[in-house]
Amino acid sequence: MKAQIGASILAVTVAVTLVACASKGPASSADRAGAGAMSSEYRSLVDNASSEVICQRTAVTGSRIQGREVCRTRAQMEEDRERALQFIRNVERTATMSQPLPDRSPGVAPSPAPRAP
Repeated sequence: MKAQIGASILAVTVAVTLVACASKGPASSADRAGAGAMSSEYRSLVDNASSEVICQRTAVTGSRIQGREVCRTRAQMEEDRERALQFIRNVERTATMSQPLPDRSPGVAPSPAPRAP
């Protein structure tokens, strides 16, 4: 009984594997031309989306009521985002490089910071 179940499971597994490995064969030139047209249409949609202007209302510092409207394209927003991330990375990198390591010797009191003249 167990042998029949094991053989049945093996047969089903082999059949599913063979079906999954079957392919249609090489694409025809008409299929490739349709894919090229779709990719150019996709590129055109991406270009249009990146040039779309989006307006956002931002708060004015120091006021709970006032705000101003800022309008930018998606490409400008992405550029601003990348610039801000790069700035944060630079600040983090320089902050970790300029901090001296604390003296962790056991039983030794930390030395006082040098005074400015």
